[in-house]
Amino acid sequence: MEISFEPPQILLYFYYFIGTISLFLNAFGIYLTIFKGIQMDTFKYYLLVFQILCMIIDFHITFLMQPVGLFPLVAGTSNGILSSFFDITTHWQMSITNLLITAQTGSMAVCFIRKHQAIAQIDRKNIISRHLFFVICLSKVFWSFATFFIFLQAGMTKTEQFEYIFSNSEAMIYYENFENLKNFAIYKVETITEIALGMIIINGLISVITTIWATNQMFIMLRKNRTRISQASYLKHKSALLSLFAQFITSSVCIIPPVIITITVVTKMKYSQELSHYLLAIFSSHSTINILVMIVTFPAYRKFCMFWRKSTNIVNVSSVIVTKEIRSSYK
Repeated sequence: MEISFEPPQILLYFYYFIGTISLFLNAFGIYLTIFKGIQMDTFKYYLLVFQILCMIIDFHITFLMQPVGLFPLVAGTSNGILSSFFDITTHWQMSITNLLITAQTGSMAVCFIRKHQAIAQIDRKNIISRHLFFVICLSKVFWSFATFFIFLQAGMTKTEQFEYIFSNSEAMIYYENFENLKNFAIYKVETITEIALGMIIINGLISVITTIWATNQMFIMLRKNRTRISQASYLKHKSALLSLFAQFITSSVCIIPPVIITITVVTKMKYSQELSHYLLAIFSSHSTINILVMIVTFPAYRKFCMFWRKSTNIVNVSSVIVTKEIRSSYK
């Protein structure tokens, strides 16, 4: 088992690159949702929360944390702003990451439930009370923070970490390497860690099941009530639903890489550290992919972007014509 303690420069550069792109694209996506999402009614505010969480996660990963795994040990280090300038421990940063991932998956599920209720208003069936919807939203918030605080208990002080490294035969080999690290976290596979991991997995499964169930129900309701609403309303609901489902599919980029990393660590797979670099790069790209999918799949956003491009072309052509006319007038 060989572990590299040298920061992978390519991965760190990629963090800066994709983080910058993500920041601008997400800011543009938030602008579109606020000012060009008129036909989504109040649903746009739930989508806005989801988009903001996506942007925060990417900013946290690519600029603030910049995680690097020390696998197959259950350990990692951070190289971002929080470590370099504020000396915030890697464990705290990891706890914040878990909080944001849990909140994002919960927010996505709430978006689907909210859209489900909007379509359910057509025939006044399958409607849940506002109080129940509020309880669902509140439970997602509670679960996110509960996961955060429970995982926080899995951390060790610096002294405890070195005691554990000294007592662990696999980690002991790299004792001096750990001493040279400014910031790292190593975990014991014990009850509190398993509970926190279990809560994250349960939240993800509930969100996925909720999303699939709500999507199926919405398509059924739209087919049944197509004759009861106008063509414009039908297309509005259908396009929003397809866009939302496409974003759900791309959100798997936020879930699958951590799951694969966990499997490689548990099974002590060879080259797990090298594989984690690629998986972390994919993970840090998830909101960039998500916002591009949202723009492509939602007609109002796509139309705005196409119109903006056409308008730019018209302005350029007009400026060329005016320039030619001015030149010809001087001849």
